[in-house]
Amino acid sequence: MFTQQITEGEAEMGFQRLCLEELFGGSAERSTKVVVARILSTSDVVVKILNPLGDIQYIHARWGRSREGENGLEGVRWHPINMMFTNAADFIQRFEFRGAEEEFPPGIIGAPFVYTVVEGS
Repeated sequence: MFTQQITEGEAEMGFQRLCLEELFGGSAERSTKVVVARILSTSDVVVKILNPLGDIQYIHARWGRSREGENGLEGVRWHPINMMFTNAADFIQRFEFRGAEEEFPPGIIGAPFVYTVVEGS
């Protein structure tokens, strides 16, 4: 579940409301979703979510394709890290210091994602 609220601290870290191609949708049809996110790179974002208990957490996702088995644009999709975290500031600092390859498992070739900033961010 995605939340639309941006705290003052998140705004200071660069979070904004973005319209992205749907994150982690199982449908073959492409759709869009408005999320609160911080762009890390041309292919990486941190997205604010609500966990199943309703608590705020964050996830890191990369728009790209697997080096193995997926070819061309058909294989391009969001790849999540298999964990949620509560401290976005620490994650962003580590990501900016180390870079995408150390923070994300190898084997995912990043691709630039298209987004729209939603007014009122």
